[in-house]
Formats: sequence, C-alpha cells, structure tokens
Amino acid sequence: MPKFRYTAVDLNNRVIKGDIEAANVSDLYTLLRTKSLTLTSSEEIRNIKAIYTLKSPEVCNFARQMSEMLGAGLTIVKALGILRERDTEPKITAIYDQIYKYIYEGMTMSEALRKTNNAFPELFVNMCEAGEKSGQLELTMKRMAVHYDKEYRLQKKISGAMRYPLILLAITLLAVIAIFCFIMPEFFALFEGMDLPLPTAIVIGLSHLLTNYWYIMIAVAILIPITIRYLLSMPTIRLWWDKTKFGLPLVKKLLPIIYTARFSRALNSLYSSGLPLIDSMTIASRLTGNKYLESQFPAVISAIRNGDTLSNSIRVIKEFDPKLPTTIFIGEESGRLGTMLESMADSYDYEAEEATSKLVAYLEPLMIVLMAGVVGVIMIAVFMPIFSLYSNVEGMS
Repeated sequence: MPKFRYTAVDLNNRVIKGDIEAANVSDLYTLLRTKSLTLTSSEEIRNIKAIYTLKSPEVCNFARQMSEMLGAGLTIVKALGILRERDTEPKITAIYDQIYKYIYEGMTMSEALRKTNNAFPELFVNMCEAGEKSGQLELTMKRMAVHYDKEYRLQKKISGAMRYPLILLAITLLAVIAIFCFIMPEFFALFEGMDLPLPTAIVIGLSHLLTNYWYIMIAVAILIPITIRYLLSMPTIRLWWDKTKFGLPLVKKLLPIIYTARFSRALNSLYSSGLPLIDSMTIASRLTGNKYLESQFPAVISAIRNGDTLSNSIRVIKEFDPKLPTTIFIGEESGRLGTMLESMADSYDYEAEEATSKLVAYLEPLMIVLMAGVVGVIMIAVFMPIFSLYSNVEGMS
C-alpha cells in the first residue's frame, strides 16, 4: 500500500505532520478524519526508482493499445500478454512483465501500475484507478492516449522552436573558445612589457586560463549544472526559483499560459473520470510542475471544503491566466465543467505554441547580437593596445 507524507490541521487549528499508509488520497483524507484531522496537503513517498520511466509517446502508445483491446472484449491480462509479445524494447517489456505478474496475482491495474515505482506518470495511475471505480477503464485509456499525444506534440513543438537559438548559443561559445585558445596567444609576444588597458588585461587573463588550465574550466563546466541541480532539489530554493520564474522578462507572459494549460488538462482528465473534485485538485496541483503554484493549493482546497466554489477559490492563485476563473465559472453554471476545462486546455495549448513562437522570434536576433557583441568586445580589447602602440611610434617620429 502506498505511503503518504501529509500535513493536516486539528480541531484547534494546530498544524500536524506525519507519514501514514493509505490506498489513495481519498482514503488518506478519510483516515485522518477519523483522527479529527483535516488534510491540507499530501505527497506520496516513493523510495524505489523505476526500471525505466516511460516517455509521453510510450505512455500514449500503451494507453491506445489497451483501449483498443479492452474495447474488443479482451481481458486486461490477455491484453497485457499481447503487449509483452509486441514490444521489442527490453526496458519497456520488463515493465509490462511486472504489471502482468501483479495483475495475474490479483491486483487491479492501478495497483499494478503503482507498484512499478514511477514508471508511469502519477496522473495516468490515478486516472486508471478512477476508471476502474467507475467501470470505464476502456474510456479512461482512450482519454489518456489523447492527453499524452497532445502533451508530446506540444513539447515537441516547443523543443523544436528552441533548437535554433540553442545552436546559435553553442556557436557563440565555440567562437569565443577558438579566439581565446588559438587567436589571442599570437598577440602575447606583441603585448609583452606593455602597460595594457583593463579590457585587454582581462581578455589575456581569460586566454591564459583557458589555454593553461583548461582541465579546471572543464571541471567547473561539469560542476555548475550538478550544483544547480542539487540546489534546486532543496525545497526552499526550488520554491524561490519557481516563484522567481514568473518575473523573468522573456518568459513571464509565457509561463502562466503553459502552467494554466497543464493544470486545466490534468484537472479535466481526473474530474471527467469520476474522481472527486478535492482529490482531482490535489493531484492536478502536483502535476503543474511548479512548487510555488503547488504551495498555494492547500488554501484553495480548504476554501472548497468550506463551501466556496472552484471558480472563486482559484482566484487566489494570481500566477494562473486571468481567464481561468471566468471559464470555470461558466462551466459550473452550465453544469459542463469537464467540457469547459477540456476546451480551455486546448485553447491554452494553442496560445502556448504561439507565445513560444514569439519568444523564439525575439531570441534569434538577440543571440545574433550577443554573438556579434562578444566577438566585438574581444576584438576591441585586442586592438586597443595596438592603436596605443602605433600612436606612441607616430609621436616618437
């Protein structure tokens, strides 16, 4: 049974934290209520790493094939047996073998998926559980196939759009390294004994560093991303960074759209499959991928438990797109909340693509200007003492 780390409040509004085993978030909430505690936030504890974590297209492929075979009348065990024979990727086959074994032993699909330890996304596992409870596992699989197909297409478009700026950045770095390591050393003898301007002294110092201590520079280049990754694994620093991102000049308009689309699609998938709204909100908050946004959801969930509407309680999260509360309100009033969330997620996906294209359109000339600027500064630093030397020669003649 999964183990959860929870935060709750007692009857005197004192904050209580602890770990407890529960089948799911809904069961956790019920268990805590028997202890006169109200759940405010929870996180499933997962200590064992998966054999392999499936990517979006692989999850999509699994969901689509399972949906087709379940729709054709095959049992889950039979469908998994066929998938094991079809797939030729050893890592994926090993995961299918695990699931097949667990289901053959009497577990449900969601329990078997959870036992693979993060091989499948949290959303997918919880959706399967909701589909089993509602008796609509085939429909749930079909929805998940569409969900992960759309997610993969959006990720592919964003990564494709960012490819050209990254190539320009790589060319700039290579050009600078080539200048420092191969061109600058040719001027060392010429500048020897001269009183150099500060920019020239800095450039020569960097050139010496790169040519004589290149191994240190490589070590630093390797340590920097490792250090950043370690720092971002610390909750306080991750929370600060996730909050700071919303104020960065180039992405402050793009991020609210991306996070709103991600939240809307996750909430729609969970809520439409029959999962209670509170549970859907708790899971969808974790799936935004932003700790600062996630930290604001306990207040939203608490407001909903106290009788407030979703559209009104979600307004406290200012980092979401302003259209989100209004669209949810329309869905609540019309009784078509799931449909409105799905439509809104599609709309935000399109807006995210457009915003990304605009961002790349700004980045491309910026990278070219940066490349020209860096090379220009180096060339000026090189020519400053040369001009000074010529001036002294002319003065002596």
